[in-house]
Amino acid sequence: MKAKEYVDGMSAYRDDRVSIELGRTLPRVNVHDFFRALDDLDWRQFDLMRQAIVATRGHYAAIHDHVTKNWQIILDPRDDDGGNVLVN
Repeated sequence: MKAKEYVDGMSAYRDDRVSIELGRTLPRVNVHDFFRALDDLDWRQFDLMRQAIVATRGHYAAIHDHVTKNWQIILDPRDDDGGNVLVN
């Protein structure tokens, strides 16, 4: 998930939540269906946030793995002939 999609999703989430709250609570105060709709919306948003966090954690783990495997090349990027090892 890209950052722009996530931010757009957060605004859509807030808009949906407000429309559910205002649209359902004003005409019928004692109806509990809108509470279920809000819970469902909140759980879907929570799941999207959890997926974004898991993906970010995976990306950082891959970066950490890449850096630790190539630590010596990062510290000394020149090979024996004086050329650059990082560029093919």
